[in-house]
Amino acid sequence: MTIFLSAVGFGLVTASVLAIASVGFTLQFGVTDVLNLAFGAIMIAGAFVAYVVNQAGLSVWIGLVIAVIVCSLGSVCSTPACTRRSSGAARRRSRW
Repeated sequence: MTIFLSAVGFGLVTASVLAIASVGFTLQFGVTDVLNLAFGAIMIAGAFVAYVVNQAGLSVWIGLVIAVIVCSLGSVCSTPACTRRSSGAARRRSRW
């Protein structure tokens, strides 16, 4: 029974992470008309930062806050680089 409950818990956690990622991709694509695949890499980097902070002996909640800050900065820095080249093409398509 405990294996079943842990498997259900792991499945719910995995599904929620995938749901958050898909909402992020959809929102970003809907707003900018550019599919930014760096979003997934930023999420993985945030998970790694949270893991490292947790392994350093700090609380999971502190790791979460630090990971959110790192992901936010990474997203703000990477979005112009990812969308600079293709944003002109998206604007040209929208005129027709």
